[in-house]
Amino acid sequence: MIAYVDGSPVLNKVAVCVNGAHATYDIDALLLPVTNNEAEYIAVYKAVLWYPDVTEIASDSQLIINQLRGDWRIHKENLRTFVNIIRYLVDYLHDGKMLWTWVSRFNNPAGLHLDKLLKHRKVWL
Repeated sequence: MIAYVDGSPVLNKVAVCVNGAHATYDIDALLLPVTNNEAEYIAVYKAVLWYPDVTEIASDSQLIINQLRGDWRIHKENLRTFVNIIRYLVDYLHDGKMLWTWVSRFNNPAGLHLDKLLKHRKVWL
């Protein structure tokens, strides 16, 4: 089963899409403010934690996918913390097995869902 993930620091939300169903989670206020990459990692964390049948995580973030695969180095300590927690959860909850897949933004239903929410958001200046 595939979980599509995305995060939005502008909305302070992350989205996980599994089997066509969208779940949107608020980013914990204790973590705010977050960067875009941190929001993406929080989305991955939610998918790994809350969906035990998931065997593949798909994201439109090349950085996140390549760091989780171990193909790219992690230079920022805050991102290393996310990776370590996610890898621990994958080992514990998913028997160490997870496929990390990059998808384009247009093929990421979680990202499209957040785009829709952002489009309808009212901004007051």
